Amino acid sequence: GSTTQNINLKSLDSYFWWVKCLRDEGIYIWMDLQVQRPWRKGDLIPGWETDMAPKAVKGMSISKGFIYLNKRMQELTKKFNEELLSRVNPYTQLALKDDPAVMGLMITNENDLTLHLGNTFLKNKGHPYHQSLFDKEVKKFAYKFSLSAYKVRETWKPGVSKYLLNDLEARFNKDMLNHLRNIGVKVPVSTTSLWGRNSRLFSLPALTTGNMVDAHGYADSGIFNKSLLQKNPHFEANFLHGIGQAQVVGKPFTVSEYN
Repeated sequence: GSTTQNINLKSLDSYFWWVKCLRDEGIYIWMDLQVQRPWRKGDLIPGWETDMAPKAVKGMSISKGFIYLNKRMQELTKKFNEELLSRVNPYTQLALKDDPAVMGLMITNENDLTLHLGNTFLKNKGHPYHQSLFDKEVKKFAYKFSLSAYKVRETWKPGVSKYLLNDLEARFNKDMLNHLRNIGVKVPVSTTSLWGRNSRLFSLPALTTGNMVDAHGYADSGIFNKSLLQKNPHFEANFLHGIGQAQVVGKPFTVSEYN
């Protein structure tokens, strides 16, 4: 249809059957609540015409990063989470939020501001609506903590900009986590992941607002092309080092994607 607000019942039935089959094999389930939601014009998202429509494919626009500032996206995400998690699975007679086979949730997959998507709000990225929202946050944050607004806006650099980006993520995470608890979710929830070949420790603070800290790790071509077993880990980094840096004392640690 013209919106993304109606769950496809055929797809949902397949999903429920998959959950039932995993349960039958004694396999626990990890749920990513949002990976790449393809928003549509009918969702009435502020900033659609300027920031999203120009890059829409088949009327759909995948816009990671925006959700941390866009209240309408947050509202529709909560609506979806409640519908998905509260609907009773006909094959188990349990809602997903009540199913002991569901061991954990992730709020939004690979969607951090601190490293990958903070630059989305810069003037040269062509997102004027969300850039204006970000500029307001920059000014408020800089004033509150007596920081240079110019430096807070330098999202591509390590430094004070990471304070604001972590803060934006943390506020969103706490709000989403609170909503999940209010609809009856009891299991541990992670926010997003420490991920990517260039992941950095400055991305960790916001991740600790979740109940678990999660990491993703992939070995690919180039300097990572050599087999893990061909490397001496004392001298050569591999993708497991990137995963290992995400472990935080006192927090359960998960690796929900690796290869």
